[in-house]
Amino acid sequence: MAHMDMAHLGMAQRIAPSFNLLLFSTGVISHRFTDQLVQESLALCLLLLALLLATRLHVARLLLCFIMGFSWANHVATGVMAQRLAPGLEKQDVILEGHICTIPRISIRHVGFDFCVDALFYNGNQRAHPNKVRLKSYQDQPFYQAGQQWRLVVRMKRARGLQNPGSSFDYETYLFANRIGATGYVREDARNQLIPAKNQAFPVTALRQSISTFIATRLHDHPHNGILTALLVGLRGNMDRLAWEILKNTGTIHLVAISGLHIGLVSGLLAWLTGWLWRLTGTLQNRIPASTVAVGFALAGGLGYALLAGMAIPTRRALVMLVVVCFAVIARSRPSPLEILNLALFAVLLFDPLSVLDSGFWLSFYAVAIILIFLPRLRAPPGQPPISRFVRLPASWLSMQLALGVGMGPLVVLLFNQVSIISPLANLLAVPVISLAVVPVGLIGLIMFLAGSESAALWFFEFALVIFSYLWEVLEYLGTLSWSAWKPSNVPGPVLLAPLAGMATWLIRPLRFRTLVCAAWFVPLLVFQPQKVEPGHFTYTMLDVGQGLAGVVETRNHVLVYDTGPAYPGGFDAGESVVVPYLRSRGLDRIDILLISHQHNDHAGGFGAVRRVFEPAKILSGVPSQIPGSIKCRAGQVWQWDGVTFEVLWPNSSADNDGYVHGNNASCVIRVSGGENSLLLTGDIEAEVEKALVQRYPGQLRSTVLQVPHQGSRTSSTWQFLKQVQPRFALISAGYLNRFGHPHPDIVARYKVLEVTHANTAHRGAITVTWSPRLRVWRYRDNPRGYWYN
Repeated sequence: MAHMDMAHLGMAQRIAPSFNLLLFSTGVISHRFTDQLVQESLALCLLLLALLLATRLHVARLLLCFIMGFSWANHVATGVMAQRLAPGLEKQDVILEGHICTIPRISIRHVGFDFCVDALFYNGNQRAHPNKVRLKSYQDQPFYQAGQQWRLVVRMKRARGLQNPGSSFDYETYLFANRIGATGYVREDARNQLIPAKNQAFPVTALRQSISTFIATRLHDHPHNGILTALLVGLRGNMDRLAWEILKNTGTIHLVAISGLHIGLVSGLLAWLTGWLWRLTGTLQNRIPASTVAVGFALAGGLGYALLAGMAIPTRRALVMLVVVCFAVIARSRPSPLEILNLALFAVLLFDPLSVLDSGFWLSFYAVAIILIFLPRLRAPPGQPPISRFVRLPASWLSMQLALGVGMGPLVVLLFNQVSIISPLANLLAVPVISLAVVPVGLIGLIMFLAGSESAALWFFEFALVIFSYLWEVLEYLGTLSWSAWKPSNVPGPVLLAPLAGMATWLIRPLRFRTLVCAAWFVPLLVFQPQKVEPGHFTYTMLDVGQGLAGVVETRNHVLVYDTGPAYPGGFDAGESVVVPYLRSRGLDRIDILLISHQHNDHAGGFGAVRRVFEPAKILSGVPSQIPGSIKCRAGQVWQWDGVTFEVLWPNSSADNDGYVHGNNASCVIRVSGGENSLLLTGDIEAEVEKALVQRYPGQLRSTVLQVPHQGSRTSSTWQFLKQVQPRFALISAGYLNRFGHPHPDIVARYKVLEVTHANTAHRGAITVTWSPRLRVWRYRDNPRGYWYN
């Protein structure tokens, strides 16, 4: 009995610290879901109160750990928020002095880089400044290099991103998590100057740039050189869009991010090799254990690889987890795998509490948890011969991939709005090939490069690419299968949580028929469909695409896309990044009419991406000669969908003769009406066309909602036109602090005088208007989802 009591006491003493660490981590994670920061003084008072109570109450000790985690996250977040650009300095010419602290990203139109700021001057006075900003240079500049010190004249805005339903990448959250306090561009100014520096700043970053440049120049004709660069130095900017799509569809995109898998591989190989060699020394092994030497080299190798990878958030997280495991080995303790995972979680959040904003944080810890829970089931029975263990290995590996694919599916859907069905099979092939062949061979080439043997390095790099090219043929085939990825509708949280509960059910061993019960939890996710529009009604969503226009009109069974936003060579494409994800999130698999108002890039740039993915049944355009496959919008065209009427009002038959063949006034104007509600879509028409519409349709332009012409330019929204339309609500699609000054203050004042409620995507994000049965307006940015949103 005494022996049992001592065992229970030992277990309790072991569990208590782990539970305290878990509560600290829970406090950090819970802070991520707050809408406002807590004042530091209030957080300190709560911490002191919990500390006082903890001396008397056991429950208060647990509360103390939670409050400590919450307060730590709040303290770090407060400091990062304080580093944002002051509002009064937005769009002003300021002088920055500092260093280029990332490898410049070269595209067709510009060069981009992160700039670590040492000083900021405005009107001759030094001002408070963000520690790091993201800049672009559009001039024919000298070759920017990592580590260079510059004095630059720039214009900046506070960190901000587009906000749209369905988008899987939140740029604003990314900027905040990476401590970037502003974005901007370099002005063409004689004061821009490279400052000679005595010592090289960011030498590792400069080395990474030289490696990247070597691969890009010496292997420029190889289609996969961008993937090799990603695997070796963590730069993924040279990968083309087709490669991204195939990696996403096959669920193998994690393999080109230097995170836990690759850091663990390098460290594990170094540990095994150095441990084996050290044991051969005999005398030295008696003085220093081989395990200690192996751990030291594993840490050094992991740190070196992480530095070459740029210490991105996933890499830092993997490195912290490696340190935890190594110290457990050095301390000769035998913690359970779940205790190591708990300690790693605590260490990661202590090191960087903002890592919870990164989707990779949730994916990595969830994946490791599944592996740790599933691994015991893959162990061979005791006494089984080695040959049997070897035969079981492929089946065990496939079982693990299936467990990861099914278990992580709901979380992947929640984060990225799609999940790869082919992922288990693709990873079954890709993980060993990349981890055990491509990466080791590439790293040998990297060692040759660092040793100064460029010819040997080139040979190993080419060999790694040859191996990868064979794998790529298989991935390309799998990734282009029509059923390779499942892209569900906009699934609500409870429906996504059901499969996670099912996975927990499956792990309960005593439960009978647990596989059947687990499968039942997945049924809501598979059968869910978003609510459809009522017959006779419609919805309109003006998407947030920055300076431009893209919108979607939905009836019960039909879809019209009006404009697709801007696209820039080698950069942002609103069709690919905004319009397509939104349509998929709505569960839409076809476009009945794709209407491009006119040919300007801010309205038609995303046309190619939308057309390629959805292959619309019909394409209309104000300028068909500039929009491939389109037919001319003509006044008088009328059609009905589900009790909703669509009528084209402009251009009319005389528009060509009046010189409105191209440009803003060629915009296709369309009126959508259902019952007593209506919507007027105007593109970029200006005063001349507004006057023509008023004359041609007297008393017929009245509409409940108006898409404000030309982003609120001073050349549009005339008094006569607005008095004819008499909108209750006006929607403006403009970029945040755009260079055109849209919407013009005079135009905004005009809408206010007419008592028209207006909303701008620059401040509200995507805007959805529904009529079922009354007018409702939903602004995406109005729903608080985090304290960091600007």
